[in-house]
Amino acid sequence: MSLLGRLLGRNSKERTPSGFVLALSDFIDLNPAEVMQAFFDQWGTKVACEENQEWADPVRKSRKYMLTDGKQAALVTVTNEPLRDELVKLTLEASSTISAEDKSALQGHQASVLLESVPTSQSLTEQMQFATQVLLVLFRCTPAVGYVSLAGQMYRTMESMKPFLAESSMSPEMLYLLNVGVQNVDEGGSWWMHTHGLGQFGLPDLQIRFSDKAQANYYHDLLSNTSIYGIVEGPVIKVGDTAELAGDGVVYKIVSVNRVDSRHFGSNGALDIRPQLRSYGA
Repeated sequence: MSLLGRLLGRNSKERTPSGFVLALSDFIDLNPAEVMQAFFDQWGTKVACEENQEWADPVRKSRKYMLTDGKQAALVTVTNEPLRDELVKLTLEASSTISAEDKSALQGHQASVLLESVPTSQSLTEQMQFATQVLLVLFRCTPAVGYVSLAGQMYRTMESMKPFLAESSMSPEMLYLLNVGVQNVDEGGSWWMHTHGLGQFGLPDLQIRFSDKAQANYYHDLLSNTSIYGIVEGPVIKVGDTAELAGDGVVYKIVSVNRVDSRHFGSNGALDIRPQLRSYGA
């Protein structure tokens, strides 16, 4: 079962969690004025940030804030409760490249922030862009050591976020990297590579199976580039399509995932990418 499926303790298709959970080294009282200024400094756009006192929970020291630019909105909940022990454990299991320092920071964090995108009339991609902009601003305004993407089933450390904090515009590549995770599972003689998180953009996730481990980087790039194309163009790749996705002459057949695989994905499901013969002249 997938990381998220194990965390929820049930079939992940029953629910497609979205949003981000930031792990904080210490609890803080978020300063709305600081958040608004930080958003403007990075993105050049004015937002409103207000705390709703009626939503506060004094026992958990939980405080809720709404951010909006007039079109998009995001809900931020700051609490003195750290991430659940099980989530920390599973996150570390899935993050094989995390350093000892970052591992220690995650294990020792004391508080957390839940960031949720509020549904609006704008497209899902526009909603996710705003939520991701808020995510980066929260790294500027809180002692975050990293974050978990619930839908993407991935963890990013503060160190890995630094290049994104220097950006002033949100590219499709950034949206993909900060929201979509790619997992490669050893099935004993073959490999199962698949994405998690594309459902946040109204897209099916993608998967591919291959036997040569040396091709892992090639297929990772294939899934990444196809995912970014979908974020930009929408769900244009359909079951039954054939496409030369990598520009190297290899034609791929797009089929539905089988019933067993489908359990690992959310309500948007997933597409199975199967390599066929090279196109003529390649």
